[in-house]
Amino acid sequence: MNMIRKGQLAGLLVTTVVVLGVSACGDSNDNATGPVGAGVTAENSEPQTDPGLEQRRAGRGEGTIKLGDLNKPKDATEVGAPFDPCTTITWADFPGEVRPTDGKPHPPQLRAPEKDDPFDVRCLFDNSGAITLDSNGDRTGAQGSYFMVSVVWGTKLEADPAKRKGSEAKTWTGKSGLIHRMPDDPKTGKGCIGLATLGSGVGGVAVTNSRFGTDACAVVDALMGAITTRSK
Repeated sequence: MNMIRKGQLAGLLVTTVVVLGVSACGDSNDNATGPVGAGVTAENSEPQTDPGLEQRRAGRGEGTIKLGDLNKPKDATEVGAPFDPCTTITWADFPGEVRPTDGKPHPPQLRAPEKDDPFDVRCLFDNSGAITLDSNGDRTGAQGSYFMVSVVWGTKLEADPAKRKGSEAKTWTGKSGLIHRMPDDPKTGKGCIGLATLGSGVGGVAVTNSRFGTDACAVVDALMGAITTRSK
């Protein structure tokens, strides 16, 4: 994840988290080195002269400590979700025109929710465009565009359209919910959110799209269909 995305991710997802009912929209890991949840490992870099080193290793040898071991986000199994936002959905479920075509890996990234977030697990799919920065670190040029999708599950999410002003009732695979088209944002483009009541809890998708001409709600519709079909 490049510098502009690390510094602006919370801003990009403001409309998403507001509709989901989130009061705190920052990601605690947004400023970490490398993509969050990418499973990056490294050898322990603490100096051997550190007197507390062996105690903190708890008997583990050098090179066995994974970055994020002490604050790793809980996955779908740990929170009891009926589907896994990072594996139930793949890029193959997205409309063809928004899938990555650069030949580079775009793995979904598990993100830890903040304490006030209504979802228990979230996975971020990112196919944003190349972004250049000027000497001040500000975005330059028209090539900076975003396509970011959050797939979530939680027990406090609200999928009743009667309680979501501006949303419309929607049913996927017999599971009732809502779809909410967001106002266009000058920076992040078009947005759309879908939520559906599952066997347990609520599954959802939030799309931020300023890169492709594809309707954001069409992406939501496709992914919600996949989620409701494959959930336990």
